[in-house]
Amino acid sequence: MEQLDALWTKVDRIYLSARDCADDHRDESAWVRVVDDVLRVAMDDEDSNPLLRVHSIQTQAIDPVFVPKHPSQSFAKKADFALTLGKQQDAVKRALRADPDRPLSQMTDAATSTVPLVCGVEVKEQGGGYNEAIMQLAVWSAAGLARLEGLWKDAGVGTVEEGMMPFVGLTVVGHEWRLRIAWKERAEDGDGDVVSLAL
Repeated sequence: MEQLDALWTKVDRIYLSARDCADDHRDESAWVRVVDDVLRVAMDDEDSNPLLRVHSIQTQAIDPVFVPKHPSQSFAKKADFALTLGKQQDAVKRALRADPDRPLSQMTDAATSTVPLVCGVEVKEQGGGYNEAIMQLAVWSAAGLARLEGLWKDAGVGTVEEGMMPFVGLTVVGHEWRLRIAWKERAEDGDGDVVSLAL
């Protein structure tokens, strides 16, 4: 019962913080703190969960190789958080042992590049730009799919179409959380474009 009471205390505190953010028209950085709290409570004590970790990637850049290039527009967009597979996972350990210099994620940060990122989270303030949020998450997801495709091809364990899983992500605009999924089309279905849809 104590554990449940502690959980409700955390949830209540997060709810009050989110309400204050909305009522006071706070900026994105205030909402980022709320989302960070939600993710950490949802993970139910990261230290006891060896599978997934919450990782702040707000200030980290996507590898420029994976960023779309257009002369009239900058696409150097990134997500705010990512759920990562912990380095203690057997598959991650094996990959790092086999080639310690090979990046496992689409980010350039030395630490973040060594862990697979499995879910991105892009945060905007209440009333913030939903279209910008989905664009940032789509660019981040497309970069992740490109990295995954390269890893899959280098491993030589089958065709990319057989093994590539879609990327999931969340856009959080104020109180509104939307799950998104991104995948790469098969060549026969299209030209290999990345599709990103809200669920």
